Amino acid sequence: MASSDRLALIVIGVLSAAVLALVSLLSNHWLQWQLISHHPVLLPRLNAIINSLTTVVLLGGLLAVQRGQIRLHKVLMLTAFLLSATFLVSYVIYHAQGLEVRFGDQNGDGVLSPAELVQAGVWRQIYFAILISHILLSAVILPFILMSYYLGWQQRIQAHKRLVHFVWPAWLYVTISGVLVYCLLAPYYPG
Repeated sequence: MASSDRLALIVIGVLSAAVLALVSLLSNHWLQWQLISHHPVLLPRLNAIINSLTTVVLLGGLLAVQRGQIRLHKVLMLTAFLLSATFLVSYVIYHAQGLEVRFGDQNGDGVLSPAELVQAGVWRQIYFAILISHILLSAVILPFILMSYYLGWQQRIQAHKRLVHFVWPAWLYVTISGVLVYCLLAPYYPG
């Protein structure tokens, strides 16, 4: 393994671990600050829009590479990466405020009554299945996305192709499931 590869692996590992640690701290409410006092639904809606755009760009990137439009593929994949990074910043800002919306919480009191649980029905299980798969895959996929970029940047096309064969569908699933999570949770946001 070349020294540049070792350095890339270290940078990818440190960056991925830092992102995972930050998101973990936020999800456990260990780190909070108040940035937005009004319109708490604004950032989740923005996140869904960013995820939707990322989905479209990822599909465009696949189509471009299949058509041999490598330059367009590179631009689209860089765009997808930048959109995902923007999503991550927005996600961190939203969750740093300690805002939480619970699926099925009709009255917004943070507690699901037996009646609210009954009303949520099977959709609550569907929501959690999508949410859990989304969270787990998004936690795992980042270093592989970064490694895919590194291999592409280094023009190591065969290694890049082997890795993106698994990474691209996972990334696409994360973007689509993120939109689905928002759509399922949207009726419970205040305002």
